Amino acid sequence: MAVLAKSRLLAWPNIWAGEEIVPELVGQLQPQQVADLALDLLAHPEKLEQMRDRLRQSRGESGAASKLVTLVIEELNESIIKPSVGQKTDLKQTG
Repeated sequence: MAVLAKSRLLAWPNIWAGEEIVPELVGQLQPQQVADLALDLLAHPEKLEQMRDRLRQSRGESGAASKLVTLVIEELNESIIKPSVGQKTDLKQTG
């Protein structure tokens, strides 16, 4: 298993964070090496918790998709949809 040079990130979580948070595994991976890494993480849940915390910090506040939907619906209701006289049109967010 090759270790990636620190200057280049390939794993999406690391790219989004701008730093290595999760292991970068490249090249021809050997099953035993991957298993050893997984077993180490399972044996040390604090490492997983640290990764989880760092990923949460790097991605920011949750709920971005829901907020975007709300903004789009508000914008549609205010400026794009112009109902005919006497007709009420209102988009509702479901779900």
